[in-house]
Amino acid sequence: MLVVPFPVERAGLRSIIESSSRHSVVAEETLGESAVRVASQVAPDVAVIDYAISDTTGLGLAGMLTRKHPHISILLYCDSTNEELVIGALRAGVRGFVLKSLASSHLVPALDALSDHRPYWDDAIEDELFDRIMGGPPRGPDCLTPRESQVMALLANSCSTKTIAFVLDITPKTVETFRTSLRRKLRLRSTADIVRYAIDHGIIEA
Repeated sequence: MLVVPFPVERAGLRSIIESSSRHSVVAEETLGESAVRVASQVAPDVAVIDYAISDTTGLGLAGMLTRKHPHISILLYCDSTNEELVIGALRAGVRGFVLKSLASSHLVPALDALSDHRPYWDDAIEDELFDRIMGGPPRGPDCLTPRESQVMALLANSCSTKTIAFVLDITPKTVETFRTSLRRKLRLRSTADIVRYAIDHGIIEA
């Protein structure tokens, strides 16, 4: 679902999304109030929300959708980010960030990530800001439990949430809990970071 006020911009995003066979647009809205109502009808997996919608803030809508439809992953579409915005967005339930200037290269990967219950920050949040929000640089692998190490190795080998759940005989929701724990403990933002970390620390081979 796209919640973007400007028709030309919305059409451009639709074109980017539909260039991938993996995603489609199930609804387009311009206002937060109507977006909440339509979300109940079409049940989208992901809502792409423009930070600049007019009848509420983008973060206000993210919070409403998160409360009413917790299954929807929220992707914030914005001009830029800063510490206050990122912290507020995370508290409102935002799972990913895409800058408007980089939408052509990052929108589809962001949708891929959110569809697999992974966050997406790539090129939207500067490294210094990310480290500050997460509390510092990555920690060592000795902070992980054995199960977290297993999940990390599978993630680093490009396994999806469903595949990891099958291999470890746990639920996808439990896998997502482990993924969140991994990112928090190791202070990593993306799957690419996890792969690099796993190689650097000998968890998988290059």
